[in-house]
Amino acid sequence: MLTRLVFNINDFVQPSTARTVGKVMATYCEATKKLLASASAIKDLRLIFYLADSSHLHSIGQAVGNAVQSGNIEFLEFSIWPEIRGSICTDEHLMTFGRRFMHFLDACPNTSRWLNSIILRNLQFGEADMPTILNTCEKLQALTLHSCQLSQLDSVLKIDAPSSQLIALNFIRCYFEHVELVCLPQLASLVYDTWLSVDPPVRFGYVPRLHYIRVASALLLWQTPFTLSGCLSNARNLTILNLDFHDEMVWFQPEHPKKLVPVFSNLKVVYLYNIFADCDLKWTLLFLEASPSLDSFYVKISRHICGRYKHACINNAKKTNVLWETSDFKH
Repeated sequence: MLTRLVFNINDFVQPSTARTVGKVMATYCEATKKLLASASAIKDLRLIFYLADSSHLHSIGQAVGNAVQSGNIEFLEFSIWPEIRGSICTDEHLMTFGRRFMHFLDACPNTSRWLNSIILRNLQFGEADMPTILNTCEKLQALTLHSCQLSQLDSVLKIDAPSSQLIALNFIRCYFEHVELVCLPQLASLVYDTWLSVDPPVRFGYVPRLHYIRVASALLLWQTPFTLSGCLSNARNLTILNLDFHDEMVWFQPEHPKKLVPVFSNLKVVYLYNIFADCDLKWTLLFLEASPSLDSFYVKISRHICGRYKHACINNAKKTNVLWETSDFKH
């Protein structure tokens, strides 16, 4: 009678034993096959596993492919971890993992086309890989990339997918010059947490349904604050905006509210989170003046003297007050 199954590879890892990734994945694959063969009522299937060798990946793909043929599965998610993580994960590892994932998609087309959500970590993509992913995974609604990059470092990730069903995009500590959303007609939600480039992290093309944006990062030494009106000029249907400054310097330039009215005219909720404690807050009022439809306004001051982002502070820009002169207005 089980209708929802979340099957996590971490439940097979026992710290007290010296089991290799291969042995752990072999056990995981066998358990996955048995579960999917007997649990015919599953509608929501979420698998979390290692991007191991092709035999294990093919075993998972085949088991899931057989399960989706029953027609009962309504939501399918793969959350994939690399075998090697952290500082010891080199560019060569990223390239290997990227090729391994693309081969996995190609080898299991019956599974790929049913995927609704993919979470990927520590992969390097070629120029044609993103279009291939969106074309192969035709039912894909959510894509999360964590610590990913392109084969040409500091390159622009362009996503032009007029037929895509993609609703949610999430980028976390990715190494792109920036992301260019050329055409994503169904996109409703975008999250970009921590970028290392010198430009605004995202440029928007045709995104008519985009209504939620969350952008979070610290301003780094080599970065220059940008204008929100310039960055969000094509995102005209925003209803929720969440900006998180990671306890550091504000990373956008205050500008006259009139320039932001076309973008913020439909805003209902604004979150301004983790502003450093000594920062003057007059600049936050520009969101009130530029957002005539605003219902809820949240401002959170950070007083974490221990430093939640202490590991990165050596590269962070100097904290200075944001200069802003308020005008006489009523909301």
